[in-house]
Amino acid sequence: MNLSNNMLSGKIPSFSSKLNLSVLDMSDNNFTGPIPGISPNLMSLILANNAFSGPITSICESLVANNSLSFLDLSYNLLSGPLPDCWKYGVNLVVLNLAMNNLSGQIPASIGHLIHLKALRLDMNSFSGSLPSSLKYLTNLFVIDLGYNMLSGKIPPWIGESFVNLMILRLTVNNFSGKIPYWLCQLKHLLYLDLGINQLSGTIPRCVDNFLTMAKIEAELSYLYDPYTVYRKDLLQTLIKRDNLPLKFIGINLSQNQLSGEIPVELTRLVGLVFLDLSHNDLRGAIPSAIDTMEYLEVLDLSGNNLSCSIPPWIGDLPSLRYLNLSYNQLSGKIPSGVPSLVPASSFMKNKKLCGLPLEKACSVPFYDDPKCRVKNQQDMEHEDQDHDELPSFYISMGIGFITAIWVYWTVLLLNESWRKAYLKLVDKVVEEIRVIAAGLRTKLEKLVSR
Repeated sequence: MNLSNNMLSGKIPSFSSKLNLSVLDMSDNNFTGPIPGISPNLMSLILANNAFSGPITSICESLVANNSLSFLDLSYNLLSGPLPDCWKYGVNLVVLNLAMNNLSGQIPASIGHLIHLKALRLDMNSFSGSLPSSLKYLTNLFVIDLGYNMLSGKIPPWIGESFVNLMILRLTVNNFSGKIPYWLCQLKHLLYLDLGINQLSGTIPRCVDNFLTMAKIEAELSYLYDPYTVYRKDLLQTLIKRDNLPLKFIGINLSQNQLSGEIPVELTRLVGLVFLDLSHNDLRGAIPSAIDTMEYLEVLDLSGNNLSCSIPPWIGDLPSLRYLNLSYNQLSGKIPSGVPSLVPASSFMKNKKLCGLPLEKACSVPFYDDPKCRVKNQQDMEHEDQDHDELPSFYISMGIGFITAIWVYWTVLLLNESWRKAYLKLVDKVVEEIRVIAAGLRTKLEKLVSR
């Protein structure tokens, strides 16, 4: 039954007696009251974007009697109270979407029983505490969105170890602290990483170039997940359409944390990125010059850091760039002439040593040259480092090969008597021939001298 996208209102009666009902979609209406009872044979329940209120304990009663439910979407309602600890009965759930409600308390450990789950959205609620370790058993997840809550603690490394197919990881607007774990770099299929507005510290892991889908080294995974998605055939569209994000949105948001160090050049290898926001941290050093390889980049926000040196001259040549913000840094020199005309002066403000259009400050000659900046750009330095790494290994390999060949050669001669005698005879013969040739040449030379 599909009654979605109408102007229906009022309370919904129980459907527990409708044994032939397998799909119920009543989303995008004005229904109120508690969540209704559902049929024990229901596979898909979509009540999103209504005004349902109260606790969701009735779902537990339905799950005990119904092991067929695979798609549960109660997002964008007024549901409240703690999340009941009854999810061991929902083992067939593939999608659980409870986003944008007033749910509170800790995330129950029993959610770890949902081993077939491919999408988990608990964002925009009031959940608190740390992530339960039982979530690591959800090894089939494609999407996990826990943003806009009050979760705390460190980001657990098992996210990278367990969620090998993860495409969307969204933990934004929480109270997570500590470093970004290197284990996240194992999420090679990641399309969207949002850790913004937390209390994360340390450096950005240099292994981010292992996000192979972002780097366009590997293709996107297929996210069609079961045969029962009658009205929501595209999982990503279902999960993010209400947030107005484009389907092909590929991006990283690490803004408003306490990250330090330099922007790793490995980030520029993620050539498929559309969105990169590192604003409002404590990042230092130069903007990587290899940023010109990011041809799909539409949004670049590096504002509110301590970045120095000049702006890479080819940053204005990025063909897709629509939004650029470099304000509130320590950048110097002339703004590149190729910067898109749509970029306002505010995108460069509060960089005292920056000059040129669209700023009103004219450039003096010669331009200010920050003494802390390296003479060679980071891209050249990287290439040199690679060469330096490769040359010693090349010569070491040659030396080992030469020594090994000599060792094998003399070992064979020492162990094989017939070969040794043949070798010595050959050496004697060669020496004798050399002596004869040398004697002949000496005789000819003496005759020439006597003449």
